Amino acid sequence: MEIKRLLLISGLVFSSLSAYAELPAFEVCLDPFPPRQIVIDGKEPKGQNIEIIEAIGKQVGFLPSYTVNTPFKRCLLKMESGDTDFMVGLVKNDDRSRYMAFIPYMQETTKRFFSLKKRQITITKNEDLKGLKVALIEGFAFNKQVTPLLNHADYVYVESLDKAFYLLTSGRVDLVFASEYIAPEFPTAPITQLQLIYSDYALKFDNYASIAISKKSEAMMHIPAIKNAVEKLNHEGVIETIIKTGSLQKHSVQH
Repeated sequence: MEIKRLLLISGLVFSSLSAYAELPAFEVCLDPFPPRQIVIDGKEPKGQNIEIIEAIGKQVGFLPSYTVNTPFKRCLLKMESGDTDFMVGLVKNDDRSRYMAFIPYMQETTKRFFSLKKRQITITKNEDLKGLKVALIEGFAFNKQVTPLLNHADYVYVESLDKAFYLLTSGRVDLVFASEYIAPEFPTAPITQLQLIYSDYALKFDNYASIAISKKSEAMMHIPAIKNAVEKLNHEGVIETIIKTGSLQKHSVQH
């Protein structure tokens, strides 16, 4: 009797593992974008975008895998060529829509100018940018919206936030323009340790963060299911919980 019970349990475990192994795997291209995407060489990626795509994967029935610390512009090129399947937290624009499908899940956040606290740079209006050098991340959708406002400043494009903050802390740029929510943590060091502050001057754009799918990816066939999953997770408050707390631990996901 005991042997039969063990065989039954073994069969159930094997069936579960087989079903798990049969789930389709789709690649998510990750660039460093804390706390949404915390990507450190040699460590498992973590962050809110990772939790969101994994929650969607559980609902739809696919396994996300991740690229290793890929520059943002390179991720866009991989999406265009079909060499990767997903990006998370992307803003839709006309150019990207040529080669990506978008499923929005939350409104975009406020953007601000970061500076070194010791520099005591005060930005309260556009004119305060005069004579300053601003780092922008190459490929970010809001660049086209913000560059006309930088007529009083010089600006330079860099490949990643990590590079932008390196230039800032080394004194090669005066400001970094980025989403205000990156403030709590950055891979190289917490923002507080880097002695950074962000400006009172804020810019808000009427954009939405989306799940982006390469139009050359087999994941395109799952778009209806992904849309349903996003609606369900938003209705249950799961995505809001992830964004606010950075964790699903306080919110159970129903499958």
